[in-house]
Amino acid sequence: MNYLSSYAVVVPSLHPVRKHFLPFLEELVRKSPGAVVVIDDGSGEEYRPIFAQAESLGCIVLTHPENKGKGRALKTGLRHCVDQLPHLSGVITADSDGQHAVDDIERVAAELDRLAGAGTPAVVLGSRTFDAADVPPRSRMGNTMTTSVIKALFGRRVSDTQTGLRGLPLGVAARAVDIKGEKFDYEMNQLIWLITIRHQVVEVPIRTIYHDTDNSISHFRPIRDSLWIYFLILRQFLVFIGVSAASAIIDLAAYYVLIDFVFGPGRTTAHVAVAVALARVLSSVVNFVLNRTVVFHDPSAAVPAARRYYLLAVVIMIASSAGTAVLSVLSGGHDMWAKIVCDVVLFCASYAAQQRWVFAKTPPAATAARPAVSMRRR
Repeated sequence: MNYLSSYAVVVPSLHPVRKHFLPFLEELVRKSPGAVVVIDDGSGEEYRPIFAQAESLGCIVLTHPENKGKGRALKTGLRHCVDQLPHLSGVITADSDGQHAVDDIERVAAELDRLAGAGTPAVVLGSRTFDAADVPPRSRMGNTMTTSVIKALFGRRVSDTQTGLRGLPLGVAARAVDIKGEKFDYEMNQLIWLITIRHQVVEVPIRTIYHDTDNSISHFRPIRDSLWIYFLILRQFLVFIGVSAASAIIDLAAYYVLIDFVFGPGRTTAHVAVAVALARVLSSVVNFVLNRTVVFHDPSAAVPAARRYYLLAVVIMIASSAGTAVLSVLSGGHDMWAKIVCDVVLFCASYAAQQRWVFAKTPPAATAARPAVSMRRR
């Protein structure tokens, strides 16, 4: 059965190596996919003959006059498929550097078909293994770190976070065009987006192919691109920290105004208690609104989320009191350190609970294809 006939294969390319690129495309076209869409991401005049030959093989070649980055190239390809090939079931993205075998692309298509037939339009990742001796150390280390960080922050383990072999149902591809990112950050943004909207992601094993120990064909810049990708992964948690700090400042400022300007010099112990309570209510409302809109971007109704938020706040408060008391005893009376350790742990637990429960998003329904727009072709 030809699973590829229902899918377009999008291949972004910059400065392709002829001996890897053209045989890969020739084999891919021979397998009769719905379409092979190649994006020349500003490779320049020197590479025009290679892309012309790709076109003669039967590929659709789209050209960026100048290099815009892998993310932009992927979005150009996805947009073309969604707008011009709406009869297809989905899109499979693959790299042009020879790291993805055609039979692995077929494997992704087969899994997409199986899931669609079962009524589950999931995204399929072609996942490599990184424990082989010929895997470049930087690739092994980078994937291990990103897998661990994503698991810690988002509660989802993805064994190959950097794979470029991905199968997207057409409705998901239509939405993925609008994800931010122009370079290698786009694929990480796409993965985080899929996790945060709780869309089903399925992994299928593929071969791990590297042409040399340094993976020299890749245009990935190990330090600069890796730092940017880790910032993207941590961005939500960093914003959560910022919102928490802003809420604490509002709490202190509101308490100061109430104590000094509302109740004044004649304040009593009751006034202090009221000021603490009112300041905490105000800061918690601000914290809820900012977490819902700025940190987690929760589009659901506010009232159910607020109920969950304040129930969590009560649990955290009780856990803080009990945990600090227990740690104080265990540490031999170091009350301050017990409080700090307990609250740091609970802060992280609060982030996880808000992300996965308070502001958890429901998986979206499949979306229709976008209206057609013009696209420059070679």
